[in-house]
Amino acid sequence: MLDPSHIIADPEGITDYVWDLEEGASGIPGIIGTKEEFLSERDDLWIEGFRRSGNVKDASIQIGIKAGSYEDIDYGLFSVFDIRITTSLDTNMNITTEPAMPDVPFEAGVFPIGIPHEIIKYRWYLEVRFQQHGRDDYHRVPTMGYSEVIGNCEWVPTWSDSIFGGNAIPFVYASIEGSSEAAHDTTGYTIRGTNPAREDILGEIPAVQHRAVCWQESRMRQFDNEGWPLFGGPNGWGLMQHDPPPTERHIWNWQLNLGAGAAYVNECHQNAQDYLNYWHDQAPESWSWDPHTDHPEWVWDDGFARYNTGDPIYSPNGNNGNRNCGQNQAGCDYANLIDGHIAAQPW
Repeated sequence: MLDPSHIIADPEGITDYVWDLEEGASGIPGIIGTKEEFLSERDDLWIEGFRRSGNVKDASIQIGIKAGSYEDIDYGLFSVFDIRITTSLDTNMNITTEPAMPDVPFEAGVFPIGIPHEIIKYRWYLEVRFQQHGRDDYHRVPTMGYSEVIGNCEWVPTWSDSIFGGNAIPFVYASIEGSSEAAHDTTGYTIRGTNPAREDILGEIPAVQHRAVCWQESRMRQFDNEGWPLFGGPNGWGLMQHDPPPTERHIWNWQLNLGAGAAYVNECHQNAQDYLNYWHDQAPESWSWDPHTDHPEWVWDDGFARYNTGDPIYSPNGNNGNRNCGQNQAGCDYANLIDGHIAAQPW
């Protein structure tokens, strides 16, 4: 008995189907190297069976359908269609500046043309994977099961609240009264980011210290020129290059990235203030300045150094107001850069 589920369709022109035989099956006469019609009961549908070799399992069936006759076919008898995935968009789909996931309409193209969509049930899902600089982030939409669509060949993914991107592969299953075909499209769809406008970034961070750090870290860019999250070693991402990012979402959502980075700048500044105040109060007579009230810019410099290196640039004894750059030259250099941006405000 031939199994109709094994038919594989070629949608170009007259359709040629491969029909595998079960072990020990018979049913196609021993024809080698030739074709012979063995079933033809309609003038608009012909079926041929032939063997390519002496092996009973190496057999094929051809089904030919005349144009204009698709509506008359009993689709439950065998699979007489193929399916392809397309989208009206470019293969590169962009996260918006809001930020929000792209509104992506995928379409299942069913062949032969003429099969009415109202009798077809589609089941969709989408896989998105981001693999750069040691990351391997994976998302499935929907997270479980399928998005079922009946009578409509288009599907727009329903995203969760998360913002994410990467290389995307859509999958679809189409069925007609028990017969089914599956397809996935590895054309090279990508979901990438869009940099927000400069004024939108500045509106989120009014403090000049935050703006200066953001300028130094990324020149106020969340994404590079190709739309991928801006990376800086060893593990910094996006506008503020917070290393490591708190979550995957901070790689793709510029508002989260900016907010977390600005909060970390504040944390480093507060740590510097607490550190200097504590050591001053232990022996105030040995200090030439009082960090409680004097030179707030010095306290900020210590905080900037901490943001970049994790360590202070002022000694516990105050060092007469002089930085201890011998132990943290990178921190001193970074603080100087930030001070220069605060003075120039190049943004």
